[in-house]
Amino acid sequence: MSPTMSEVSNRIPEKTGRALKKSQTRSALIRAAVELFAELGYADTTMLAVATRAGLHVQTLYKHFPNKEALAIAPEFDLLERFKIAMQGKDPETPFTSFWRDWVCGSATRTQTDFRDGQLQRLQTTLQVPAVVGHARAISNEYLNLLEIGLAEELKVDKSDNRYPRLFAGMLWEANNSATASWAKNLGRGDLAEEVTGGVDDVRKLISLWKLANSIN
Repeated sequence: MSPTMSEVSNRIPEKTGRALKKSQTRSALIRAAVELFAELGYADTTMLAVATRAGLHVQTLYKHFPNKEALAIAPEFDLLERFKIAMQGKDPETPFTSFWRDWVCGSATRTQTDFRDGQLQRLQTTLQVPAVVGHARAISNEYLNLLEIGLAEELKVDKSDNRYPRLFAGMLWEANNSATASWAKNLGRGDLAEEVTGGVDDVRKLISLWKLANSIN
């Protein structure tokens, strides 16, 4: 049985003491940045304004984020880091595609229930800024690498001499991106969780066909 998102989250260690304070400061800075990017636009938002909105010194901001681009992409970076931790705690008996389906479903559900307006704004404006796009691509490449590793394990092949884990990884990632882009284009109408899991299910069907073809050959 696939782990639920709450079970996955429970495997992520809780922060205490100094680590907790650092995490809270980082979160406050990210919230302030998201608010100001929405209010003023990316170009007119300064690092000083973000620090002031968060009630912190600008030097504190620079300790967490070297530049505005890193600050803009921080929510995606933090989600990637949580995904890495969740992958480490994945039940070995759970197929990777099932694990990924649970992950994107949980992420999409939180997006459309808790962060809908903010994420719509970010998808339509901040994440389209050329300077930010490069950082987003770097994060996408990390996801692709992790998906490739997980799929190679599920398919029981060596990714160094078999191209299919990477091909299927690209399909899973693009299915997620396509569903998210469509959701944003439709201004958040529709069920994002249903769309992203539907994309995963389509790729899983193709993987099943690949497995069948290889078992016959």
